[in-house]
Amino acid sequence: MEAGQAPRERMHVAAAPAGSERPGGADDPPHVSLVIPAHNEEARLARTLEAAVAHLAACPWPSEVLVVLDGCTDGTETVAAGFTGLHGPCELRVLARPVRRGKGATVREGMLAARGAYRVFTDADLSYPLSQLDAFLAALAAGSGLAIASRDGAIARYQRPARRLVTRLSRWLMHTWVVPGIHDTQAGLKAFTREVAEDLFRVQRLEGFGFDVELLHVARLRGYPIATIGVEWQDRPGSKVRLGRDLWHMALELLAIACHRLTGRYARGPEVLP
Repeated sequence: MEAGQAPRERMHVAAAPAGSERPGGADDPPHVSLVIPAHNEEARLARTLEAAVAHLAACPWPSEVLVVLDGCTDGTETVAAGFTGLHGPCELRVLARPVRRGKGATVREGMLAARGAYRVFTDADLSYPLSQLDAFLAALAAGSGLAIASRDGAIARYQRPARRLVTRLSRWLMHTWVVPGIHDTQAGLKAFTREVAEDLFRVQRLEGFGFDVELLHVARLRGYPIATIGVEWQDRPGSKVRLGRDLWHMALELLAIACHRLTGRYARGPEVLP
């Protein structure tokens, strides 16, 4: 299988119930796709999906929510299945993979399976209020290829020392060596036009937490305009950040990005086998 492709044949897909139809016609593509990756999020996912569906269902255009499950071993799939189907103009679908591969692989599968003109991914804890989504969509409509959240400034609320240290060290590494000028590469709210999403995610190689940096690095190589949107952010309990492990993995993934660039894996054209 080629890196960057979503192995949909290995995933269980829960779609809308039989007989249901999206307002305006089942074949009308959604205006916005919201992708939510999840691994063992049984305790937090219901609140997130309630908020996401309520927000998008109140919007005047069709939308979809894709919950992509990454080898969950708890009741996450059951929780997500309870929201499957149509909620006014918003449809919720679930893609479930039995084997865990990482956040990067999970987001990639969701973004390539999405059908929206604008494609957004956010974290399962919904630490970024969806009321801020309009600013991201406006930036894309104004000509940006992608819009990324930035937690700089007083509107960002950090709580735990370990999370703060990981964030500051990773920002320094990324800003200095990989994507100069972008101070917050790891914020879990990013939006893309359809064309840019399909280009970037098809050449994405990293399957761990460093995939954000890789996407931004390739976007810079492509010359895509990147909008930075200041956001309110809440560090919620249950985060999977681990200080030593994540810094070590980040260093390895930076080396991988450098190797992939040197070997031409980010070049335009047909995908290259890893």
